[in-house]
Amino acid sequence: MSDPFVVALDALFASPMAQDATYTAPGGTPVAVRVIESGPDRFGRFGQVQVQLGTTFFDLRKSEVATPATGGIVTTSKGSFVIPEGVPLMTDPEGITWTCWTEPA
Repeated sequence: MSDPFVVALDALFASPMAQDATYTAPGGTPVAVRVIESGPDRFGRFGQVQVQLGTTFFDLRKSEVATPATGGIVTTSKGSFVIPEGVPLMTDPEGITWTCWTEPA
């Protein structure tokens, strides 16, 4: 019996909401993947000043990328984005996808 969460996420990654990309681990070769990009702005403080930080997140399926690495690069039609050091990787409650915070490479 198929896991309904896997079936639903596979459909989401096959939809126009996702896009073709490559993931390249440090020192590795590019692997074709499908990603879902999101970019919620974050707010931080610099002394007494509040600043708005633009961010780019990518959801990747664990079936395509077992464990994204610090320094790994996601390349889409918009450019290349690196997973920075010290940023924790997040996974969904079912353990099917990774959500990676990235910076322009």
